Amino acid sequence: SAPTGKKTQDSAISSQASQKLAESSKLEDQINLQHLVELMRVFHEADENGSDGLDIEEFRAAFGQILGKGKNDQQMAILFMKIDTNCDGTVDWDEFCTYMLLEYQEKDVMAGEKLPPFPYPLRVLHSSHRETISRITFLPNLNRRSHDCTGKSHDSDGQDWREVDGRILSVCKDGTLCFWKSNLTLQRVVTLECSRPKLAWVTDMVVLANVNRLLLSFTENCLSLYDLSSSATFERQVTVVGFPHCIISMDYWFDPKDFDHAVLVLGDTGGGVCAMEFLSATTSLFGVQTSSKQVSNLRVPFVQLLHHNSEATRIAYTPRVHRDWVCGVQYWPCMQYLVSCSRDSARSLHLSDLHRRKQSSSFRVRKGVAAFDYSREWNIIATGGLDRAVRLWNPYVTGKPIAVLKGHSTAVLHVAIDSVDGHVLSFSKDLELRVWDIADHVCLQSCHRFQQQHPQPPSAFFLHPHTGTLLIGTNQLGVLEPYRDEDQHSSHGEVVSHESVLCAALYNENFHQVVSGCHGGVVSVWDVTTGEKTIQFSRCHGDAEITAMSFDSSGRRLLTGGRDGTLRMWNFNNGACLSVLKNHYSAEVTSICFLKQKVVVGGWSRQLAVYSDTRESDDGLPKYWEAGLHQEDILCMAEGEPGLLASGSYDGDIVVWNTDRERATCKLNASCRGSREGQQGSAAGHASRLSTLPGSYKGRQKVPLNSGGHQMEQGSSANNERAVEKLAFLKTRPLDEGSATLVACGSCGWVQLWNVLGAGLVGEFNIWSTARHQLKGAGHCLQAVTALRVDSNDQFLFTGNSLGYIQVWDISDYCLSVPEERRPVLAPPPLLETWQAHLSSVVSLDLAEGRGLLLSASTDRCVRLWTTHGRFIGTFGEKAPWKLSHPLRPSELPRKVPSDLSRIASFRTIQTVSGPFASKWKLAKNLFRVLRQSTKIGSALTPSDHTHQQEAKHLANKSILGRCYQRRTRFRQPILPARLRQSDGRLLGVYSVLKCSELRELEGGRLPPLTAAPRQLTVGAASLAEGEGPEGESVPAAGPTAPKVVHTEASLLPALHPAGKVTTHRHDRLKLNAI
Repeated sequence: SAPTGKKTQDSAISSQASQKLAESSKLEDQINLQHLVELMRVFHEADENGSDGLDIEEFRAAFGQILGKGKNDQQMAILFMKIDTNCDGTVDWDEFCTYMLLEYQEKDVMAGEKLPPFPYPLRVLHSSHRETISRITFLPNLNRRSHDCTGKSHDSDGQDWREVDGRILSVCKDGTLCFWKSNLTLQRVVTLECSRPKLAWVTDMVVLANVNRLLLSFTENCLSLYDLSSSATFERQVTVVGFPHCIISMDYWFDPKDFDHAVLVLGDTGGGVCAMEFLSATTSLFGVQTSSKQVSNLRVPFVQLLHHNSEATRIAYTPRVHRDWVCGVQYWPCMQYLVSCSRDSARSLHLSDLHRRKQSSSFRVRKGVAAFDYSREWNIIATGGLDRAVRLWNPYVTGKPIAVLKGHSTAVLHVAIDSVDGHVLSFSKDLELRVWDIADHVCLQSCHRFQQQHPQPPSAFFLHPHTGTLLIGTNQLGVLEPYRDEDQHSSHGEVVSHESVLCAALYNENFHQVVSGCHGGVVSVWDVTTGEKTIQFSRCHGDAEITAMSFDSSGRRLLTGGRDGTLRMWNFNNGACLSVLKNHYSAEVTSICFLKQKVVVGGWSRQLAVYSDTRESDDGLPKYWEAGLHQEDILCMAEGEPGLLASGSYDGDIVVWNTDRERATCKLNASCRGSREGQQGSAAGHASRLSTLPGSYKGRQKVPLNSGGHQMEQGSSANNERAVEKLAFLKTRPLDEGSATLVACGSCGWVQLWNVLGAGLVGEFNIWSTARHQLKGAGHCLQAVTALRVDSNDQFLFTGNSLGYIQVWDISDYCLSVPEERRPVLAPPPLLETWQAHLSSVVSLDLAEGRGLLLSASTDRCVRLWTTHGRFIGTFGEKAPWKLSHPLRPSELPRKVPSDLSRIASFRTIQTVSGPFASKWKLAKNLFRVLRQSTKIGSALTPSDHTHQQEAKHLANKSILGRCYQRRTRFRQPILPARLRQSDGRLLGVYSVLKCSELRELEGGRLPPLTAAPRQLTVGAASLAEGEGPEGESVPAAGPTAPKVVHTEASLLPALHPAGKVTTHRHDRLKLNAI
């Protein structure tokens, strides 16, 4: 029986999980063998009634009766359109079986081409463990806002644990504890103290991250609490002794909003389960004030805790829950369940309420359950045991599992769920790892890499919550790293959608899918809502490249053209080739256009081939329209209404065809640009670009290329400067001589608007001429407009060029009338937005107007999705899918920039792609502006301060504010260095200030006579000049020939030369000189 109580919350979780499982699979994925038998009976009954098959109403009724009436009618309609590719309105049994068979066949091929979840070889970490590893767990970094201590996704309260940092802890049975960094490098090794090392072994370990403690269980029927904050060796604070049996499994949880609330679950060898609920965990654990630093090695009996429950601790012990050892325990806070498993066949998995308010329930499995795990996101339980099978359970249905996954040859010892990727990991006794898909119930990988490195079964099994890395422990640590995002990147480290250069990417409105094809012959179908690849088929044209793609008018079939000139019709939902269209020429196909029961193809054959799209045409050979109108290769085509078709070629010619009469009506030429650069154009030059057919076509003619008068024959090497890359009709405008109805783009950045009924060229502009998008450098003017798209209302024009830029133009009021002077309008329309979308040329643009999305494909092998305003959504092929709402809400879009653009894109591109910046950017910008202005040379604060003081004095006299007024400043002005002005007008800047201490007198020194008594020294020199020398000696009188007096260092500084040690000569001391 299922548990009762809190049914509203439990049923809500169950319904959300069921809805997620239903959304993860399409309607055809939910069909099993029994459904196929019933459907076959319905189809056969329809054949007996004389009908060819089931129409859409009968199809809905049949599927509603077999699969349930709650199925979505829109899904049934989409499935009907996928099967009914011939558009006859009915589906028979053969079409249905063919579709189902081919779809699953292509899915298997696509799944085989993917890399496995763990593609790398096993890596062994060198550690200090010499005994068997008992447990590997995760210690989160709680400096950030976190939600759990175990890293389990079911304990998370909305935050992705892959964004939380932390460390890995591993402990072996002898008490050696190793700390590992997030990159799995050894950080620290600690040997824990055990009471009796020879007898006590560590059986399990949990981390109490909210209180920074570590709890270990030992074979002595005891628990030990260690403080992780101690620096040298972890100090044991509390030891709980006296358990009736040995504790072999533990689990711990704490409330992220209240660190005082925590739950500890224990399982022992006697089959008992113990639950401890702490209400003041930060201050008290096991009845001891653990917050006190004086607590050290206290012993607490378990019986005392059990019989003396306090307000801070609640303990409930249930013995003999299982008849065998408890192999694992968990606490699920979302449902407040205590879950335990055992190898007991009668009660293999047991669920009980923490507060015993709800009825408990049990799951019975033959030979019991050895390991289990729970995912709140998927609301499933995965179990493994001795019967070698992995089972998926609904927590509320105990009688029958959702699925039984078979493949292991021996007993399953460990099970883990990766909720992010939707995988179940199981490890068996014969050292085999299997990865299962939760939605499809299939095995994605079978790994046998442990026989050489780990010859014995692992004792610890841990899935890293941060990186998704798998750690397996015996007496060593083995590491299996998952598939990294950069592995799907190109050689430069970027995400790519295809391995070859893209041909085009198209959006299908019926199925809300994106179909892309590349030159490698691969066609991929993507879901626009999530960005995930639904199906892929390769070698569409053998060894030839795909060069053109187009949907039929109904949007149910895909037509591809190859470089070898062949065309193939596909059911792109299952990869079935419906027909092959052959051509008389082995020329490359560049453009495909669907008309009423016709397929028009253009390419290097220089003429249009028309195929009949009816059941009666079985030969598959085309007929050709009027030849000789295109002298060069046809590059593009566009369909107009009513009954118009335009084709553009490499030499600049545009031919407009009447599809009903299958004849050309006029010919336009887009090559005369020289006169427009130098002047406003002339009527003669304009007339030479317009010819009415037949009769006036003159074949090749010389066309001026520039205003300098240089001419070159058309069809020569300069044709690439006149090529027409893309064409588009403005279908909402009236088809008369009053407005432009055809848009053409091509080389050198020109976009031209034509009137096809005689007025000729109405307007043209260059995308590089706008001031907002002017690029530096001389080579930008040679870049071409390679992609063109117009919305259904002919209001916006989207262009993509060979530099990877996308521009959005407002053409709602552009060229609505032909000028009277018959001169084209040269002013560009308003440019609404521009951004760099790719690093290389944009090959195609498409719109999902119902969702407000823009699709772009480039030669950089990327297909990207944008909003019509330039906001980036994602690149098809990313590992992390997106989720688009309908209608689209820009506030829900992530702020991200493609990694290849983030390095070289301009500020305007980054702002457009990632959305408007927050107000902090404006604050920082203003701050830098103020600092830059305040540090300019010559800026002075004195006048400004004087003005502020005058203002304060003036307001001080007011009775309103008074002297309490203070001027409010948003930014603190920096202190500028003082400036000294010299007398000559030059400024002397003080660059630094030296701190000097007070001067003290020099003891024991004598001042030199020159500084102590300068007058006496002067008088003494005069006396010497008169003939009176020292010590009474007579000297000759001073005269013109008298020798000069030379003062030596000893005579001037006697303090440095003590008496008796300096000898001087008389003639040296008495050299006279005028002082």
